[in-house]
Amino acid sequence: MIEHCDYLILGSPTYGHNVSGDMKIVMDRLCYWSHLFYLSGKPGMPLVSASTNGYLKVGDMLERLMDSLGIVRDPTAYNTYGMPFENNEAQGAARHILAALTSHEASMPNGHQEELFRSYKRSYIRRDEQNAEYRYWEKHRMFDCDSLAEYFASLPQVEH
Repeated sequence: MIEHCDYLILGSPTYGHNVSGDMKIVMDRLCYWSHLFYLSGKPGMPLVSASTNGYLKVGDMLERLMDSLGIVRDPTAYNTYGMPFENNEAQGAARHILAALTSHEASMPNGHQEELFRSYKRSYIRRDEQNAEYRYWEKHRMFDCDSLAEYFASLPQVEH
């Protein structure tokens, strides 16, 4: 199950400047979690392949999904005809993964995630107390935090 993985890699080939159908299904299933930062602090990386173009759009889609899930995202790994994912790139990606799994430093959200947190907080705090997002944020004391970094710091540290 995704919530129990040590490191999440979301990968997709590029089809018509879009993610694959299978990845669309995964994204649909994870959409609810994205409003909750459900995977806050979990490390991960998008992986995109393409023969020629459209890969940047796919990378952006996966990056935005991972950001909204609260994933501390390493740089996107791309494999294209013009930029093959060869030994150097593979070793660089492996170093990022190893560093994320062995680091004892606190996870930090990126700027986009902080913007999402502030936007969601402003929106959800005004909602009815029966609203699902409101209840989740209240239960997890997210409304008490001034930033996503503060929320990350409040989470129990996970040993890998």
